[in-house]
Amino acid sequence: MPLTDSKLSRAFINLLILIAGPLASIWLAVKNKGGTVANWWPLILVTVLFTVLTAIIASAIYLSRKTVEGSVKRSTVYSIAIYLVIAICGTVFFDPAGIMWLPIAIPFMMVLSIPMALFVSLGTIRILKDMKIVDNTLEDTTKEAEKRLREFVDLSGVRCSVFSIAADDLNPGHCVFWVTLKADTEKEKVLNMNNLETEFLNILRSVGYPANAIQHVRIEIESQETVDRDYIGNWWQATRMKKDR
Repeated sequence: MPLTDSKLSRAFINLLILIAGPLASIWLAVKNKGGTVANWWPLILVTVLFTVLTAIIASAIYLSRKTVEGSVKRSTVYSIAIYLVIAICGTVFFDPAGIMWLPIAIPFMMVLSIPMALFVSLGTIRILKDMKIVDNTLEDTTKEAEKRLREFVDLSGVRCSVFSIAADDLNPGHCVFWVTLKADTEKEKVLNMNNLETEFLNILRSVGYPANAIQHVRIEIESQETVDRDYIGNWWQATRMKKDR
């Protein structure tokens, strides 16, 4: 069994991600002060509070049935915004003399808060996902299938992108995975892969796509060259035309 498949290893990696942001923020703050921090307790306290706040926000968003990617993005943005509001309000009410430094301090605070919020959000959500607090949403499952399909096609030496068009809320069987390439020659190479369809179905099964819908899910291969030539570069029109055929 690979190391990354071990539950203990995943927990260790998730915890490293969780603490990486706060540690990076403290390191940046220390470095900015020339390597020393005279009053380090306030810095540690703010870091701990912000970490806890970000973890709570990330958990609340993810448990509301959002996708992993969406939860990380939203919780990161919300945490940074709240952190800046608190920092500015704290300066206004408790340190009026420091207001003049806000235009300089705000960019520095953002440099500290971005990696912190991002890593804490990602680590928290990965832990929740690994603990199976909630099941993957269909959107999460679809994103994972897109990623694995892209990796499989890339193994053939052809670089591709993958996106899907689906009516997930209505019927997971109404889904089409599009493998997009640059040139027609690359498209022909992918179309001639003997095990493409079989591997595609195996990928859907491995990510936990609804079993009764897998047989109805389609895969389409198209190139930018064809879309530029036949559909005036309009991918929406290309996908609609193929859907109607």
